[in-house]
Amino acid sequence: MTRTALLLLALALPSAAQSRPRLWRYDAPGIHACGRFTTTMKPDRDGFYRILRITGRRNGVAIRALAKTGRPIPGNAPYAIDNRVRPAAPQLTKAGFGFRLADRTWANPFFLKDNDLEYLSVPPYKPGAGPEDKVHFLATPNPSPGLTCDAKSSDLPAAPLAANPSP
Repeated sequence: MTRTALLLLALALPSAAQSRPRLWRYDAPGIHACGRFTTTMKPDRDGFYRILRITGRRNGVAIRALAKTGRPIPGNAPYAIDNRVRPAAPQLTKAGFGFRLADRTWANPFFLKDNDLEYLSVPPYKPGAGPEDKVHFLATPNPSPGLTCDAKSSDLPAAPLAANPSP
């Protein structure tokens, strides 16, 4: 890779000073998803933070990638995701965020009509064929570097994501 390419890559990636880790989870009967995401430091004009990276698990299956902003997850066209979260309820947008799992399924948690929902897309990704379940979503500041997806629900703080949490 050339020096110019490396420089451009370094400029495109947010630094630790430009991003903040967050803890997130959502649950429903038969569904448990939990992990960390890194967001921008500053919210947009609507109070939402852009999700830049994601890690975690859904029902024990590892999350492999954050879906691309502005595109739908496979099997959920035309519903493009925006990868945004905010401190105030509702914490998710109508578009929500998306991620790919190690088993090739895709998940899209989002907010619609006073509910947090998850659309799950499974191969062969037939549009609209995946289940859409009501879930309880919560994102918080990262309270402890050692907290993992295996944490019990009671281990998560009840307070929502803080707009300017202390480092």
